[in-house]
Amino acid sequence: MKLITLFANKTPFTSSIGLGRSLLALSTFCTLLFNDINELTYVNTLIFESNTNSGLQNISLFYLFSQENQWIAKTISMVILFAVIIGWRPRYTGLLHWWVAVSFMISNTVISGGDQIAANISLFMIPYTLLDSRKWHWVTNTNKDDPWLPYKNIMGNFILCLIVIQVSIIYFEAGIAKMSVPEWRNGTALYYWFNNGVFGVPEYLSWVIKPIISSEILLPIFTHGVMVFEVLLFAGILATKKVRRFLLKLGFLFHLGIIFIHGIFGFSIVMWGALVIYLAYDVELGVTKRIRRFAYKLNNAITQRFGK
Repeated sequence: MKLITLFANKTPFTSSIGLGRSLLALSTFCTLLFNDINELTYVNTLIFESNTNSGLQNISLFYLFSQENQWIAKTISMVILFAVIIGWRPRYTGLLHWWVAVSFMISNTVISGGDQIAANISLFMIPYTLLDSRKWHWVTNTNKDDPWLPYKNIMGNFILCLIVIQVSIIYFEAGIAKMSVPEWRNGTALYYWFNNGVFGVPEYLSWVIKPIISSEILLPIFTHGVMVFEVLLFAGILATKKVRRFLLKLGFLFHLGIIFIHGIFGFSIVMWGALVIYLAYDVELGVTKRIRRFAYKLNNAITQRFGK
């Protein structure tokens, strides 16, 4: 009963969750923006046709249009994702966001763990967003006159708990699964990853990374450090707000490093969004305060210029 009372009195509709949703949508938006849609999707190819028995593929936004008209699906997707990024009407964009995310995941020629995570979290977010009456997700819901508010809070907080558990398991599995791989156990895995022909270290960072992977002392420290850090992120589910804030900063830097070293841009943005929801679901972040102040100033400027 204490947990239900706590859930009923605590709003789950915060700006931090809004930031997480925006980051999830930003990843897919950027992928679509900077890539040829005909190279991204496999509509009308043998790969797609061999999987058309899948119910999900039959509802794919990209499956609704022929190969020649994939630009239409891309345009619709980017409009929906843009609405999510700017935080407009979560109640209406939640379901649409999942539709775009799952469509892109099952129609993409390059399988990405980030796309799968974005699709899964956006699926969990559907009932959450349907309960969200905010006009913009950058503000915290303060509509205390709503007689259904306690019930919405209970359901919203329960859904967030499911997402938090899901993200914690992602990091737990990432850290623990590596322990079954000999190269991770003996501390040499990063040597092979950093010298990989596709995901290896770019030339401009070789002067920093090469000495590390060439050292018999530093290489195992950094290799085992990755596993330890991922398990620590899993343990964040039990941490205090102060510790979670600290872990969020470290997690941001961790995935920023993945961008610079491995060039996996979309995956890292998705994980930033997942980490914000996971570690800052009940924390007011400075970045969301600045976004909200900017939104208020922009709204006031538009109102003064064009009227209400």
